[in-house]
Amino acid sequence: MKISDFLKKIKDIKILKDIFLVLVGALIGLIPCYFENFLNKPLINYFVRNGYYKIDNTSIGNVFLENDGRTLDTNITIIIYENLKKEDININNYTSNYQIRNNNNKTIVVLDKLKPTESADITFKIENINKDDFDFDIISDNNNIKSIY
Repeated sequence: MKISDFLKKIKDIKILKDIFLVLVGALIGLIPCYFENFLNKPLINYFVRNGYYKIDNTSIGNVFLENDGRTLDTNITIIIYENLKKEDININNYTSNYQIRNNNNKTIVVLDKLKPTESADITFKIENINKDDFDFDIISDNNNIKSIY
């Protein structure tokens, strides 16, 4: 092997080493950025009691929400697939504005904002229903939502 070939191989190895170090450095720099972004998002945890509580002909349902994240979440929308009257819905432990509207046999509850560590306890009643459970969906501007049991 000639000396020039040997020096060329060393140079090639040095270039690969430099590329490897740049990639490792970039990865190390991106990991904290990812976790910084992930940890600073709102996180809406919700809890739903199993089905309705039955009292004679009245069924009572409940959805509990809490922002366990570190930032504010907005426009939290709970869609309950029942046609409920506004006076039959009660929202507890919540201090901001909210809206309740009915649309095509659905009841839509929109919470304007949910601050970190803030919660909302939505309880509703419905008369003369034969179902044991209710269907619902929850969405928000951030959509970082998960169920807790």
